[in-house]
Amino acid sequence: GFPNAWKKLDLGTPEVAEAGAAADPTLAPPADSGKTGPYTGSSDYLPVGAYDKGGEKYLPGWSHPPNVVAVLPGRRPDVILIGGHYDTKWFPDIPFVGANDGGSSTALLIELARALAAQPHEFAYWIVWFDGEEARESWSATDSLYGSRWMAGELARTGRLPRAVLVADMIGDRDLGIRRESFSTDWLTDILWTAAARRGFGAHFLPGALVVEDDHAPFLRAGVPAALLIDFDYPPWHTAGDTLDKVSSRSLAIVGGVLLEALPAIEERLLRK
Repeated sequence: GFPNAWKKLDLGTPEVAEAGAAADPTLAPPADSGKTGPYTGSSDYLPVGAYDKGGEKYLPGWSHPPNVVAVLPGRRPDVILIGGHYDTKWFPDIPFVGANDGGSSTALLIELARALAAQPHEFAYWIVWFDGEEARESWSATDSLYGSRWMAGELARTGRLPRAVLVADMIGDRDLGIRRESFSTDWLTDILWTAAARRGFGAHFLPGALVVEDDHAPFLRAGVPAALLIDFDYPPWHTAGDTLDKVSSRSLAIVGGVLLEALPAIEERLLRK
C-alpha cells in the first residue's frame, strides 16, 4: 500500500486544486498544540521555532515533513516522480510571500497534474509537493530538503524508488532563463533541452551550467536519475520583493509545456534500460 505518511489525491475531485496547501490531513496535530482534528496546513499548527535545530524533527510530534502526493496510475507500475516544494522561507524580520520561490512550483504541479490525468501514459506518475525544502536557519546537510530527504530515504528503505525524478523550482520569473544544473543526470537534461527546442522555447533553456542542491539531490544520492529545472538568476530571491508582480503565467506554461513534451521520450529511454 501507499505509505500513510503521504496523502494520495484523487485527480477526479477538486481536492487536487488545493493540494499545495493541503499538507497531510491524515496526521494528528501535535499533542502540545492545543488543537484537535486533522492537520490541514493551517499556520495555526505551525508555531515559530517548530524545527528542531538538529534536524531530527520537523514539527513537534512529527518525525517527517508532510509531503503531498498525487498518484496517476499508468499501464505499468514503474514510477516517474515530478516534484517541487510548496513551503516558503521563514524570515523573522520581513514579510516574505515567495511567489516564485515556492509559489511557482506549487502552481505548476497543480496544472501539470490536471494535464497528465487527462491523457494515457505508460508509466505511473507521482506528482509530489515537497515540504521543508528551505533551511530553517542556515543551509546544511541536516537543515534543508526535509521532505525530499525523508521520501527518498523511505522509498530506498522499502525498495520502491521511482525510475526517474524531475524537479522544478523558481520557474515563474518573468525573464525566464533556465541553465543546465550540473548535478542533474545528463541524459534527462538532454531530453528536456531537446523538448524545449522542439516547442520553440530554446531561448529560455540556456547552454550554460550552474550547481544547485535542491529536492532532486536526495534521489540522485539514492541512485535515481534526476534533473532540476531552476532559474536561479532572480534578484528578488529570499527578499520581500518575491511577489506576484515578478512572476508570469507564461513562464509556468513554458516549463509545463516542456515537461509534457519531454515525458514520452523519458519513458522511451527508461523502457530501453
